[in-house]
Amino acid sequence: MARIACEAFDDEQALANFDKSHEEAMPDMAELQALSQRREAEVAWRRDNMERRRRLLGRHFIVATCLKNPDDYLKKPQVALNGAYPREEILGWAEWQDPMPQVQPLARESENDGQGDKAAAQPFMFNDDFEQTLSSLTLYHNRQPFFVPPHSAMVPLAAALKSFQRAAAKQHEDWKQWHKYYFPTCFGFNGDIQGQRLVLRSLVVKTPFWGDGVDNQLLEWGTRRAANRGWEILAAASTSSIVSTLNAFSELDFGELCPVDILGDTQLALVWEPGQEVENGELEQEEEQVVAKPTTMAIKDARAAVQRDSTLQESASGMGL
Repeated sequence: MARIACEAFDDEQALANFDKSHEEAMPDMAELQALSQRREAEVAWRRDNMERRRRLLGRHFIVATCLKNPDDYLKKPQVALNGAYPREEILGWAEWQDPMPQVQPLARESENDGQGDKAAAQPFMFNDDFEQTLSSLTLYHNRQPFFVPPHSAMVPLAAALKSFQRAAAKQHEDWKQWHKYYFPTCFGFNGDIQGQRLVLRSLVVKTPFWGDGVDNQLLEWGTRRAANRGWEILAAASTSSIVSTLNAFSELDFGELCPVDILGDTQLALVWEPGQEVENGELEQEEEQVVAKPTTMAIKDARAAVQRDSTLQESASGMGL
């Protein structure tokens, strides 16, 4: 699972990094080698974190897959009997965290009450939750610290801190919300400790499948789960995210809150609120059952995709790991 997720993330971020550096001269061989080593260190760090944290209470890794040859799968059951199973391709993945139980909220507030004036005078001083999140997302490579966001490529820690300080100075009110709640909740590993919102930590779609609706299906898994339980959903995204992902958030009625310029981009807090009732007035089945294997509708979609585009021969069907 970790290998799959890192593969999808690496593929998507490679193109994003290329786009961001298009104005710079092509690096020489030494720089290319250094970039390659840094990429390997980042992927290894992400894999290690996923292996250690994937069994946390309320953690869900949802992987979207498709069958390369769905017609063979449907019409030729003897293929499976002979050991030649149809190849399953990874389209993308999402990492979700259920709301966490509240942890002494009153004590935390009382401890911070006496520090209000100090925080106002020095808005870039970090509180405990922020520092803990920052520390948990710091990777040391060649003795240099890097900050590793859950939904974008890593950046030098010094550059990240400077962007936080600029936001604190220029966007003070929005930054207060990020500093106190959005950053620890969306970037950290514990989700919403206030116990109110399902958190989307990351959403990645492999480059060849941008615009094919994979983003929507991965988000819909979360909206179904949240609607069944009366939760809201909280996510973070940057304005330079791929268009299909931003469109998916918009189509599913995620509202934008507190834009703040950090990490070399404009980050948005996105909130989804449940409607009055679940679609068709019925509770959905448990998500683990829904995504355990390709459904009839997903297989029909796959067959339609084969007829529509012989080069891809695929459409997404959700699978939860």
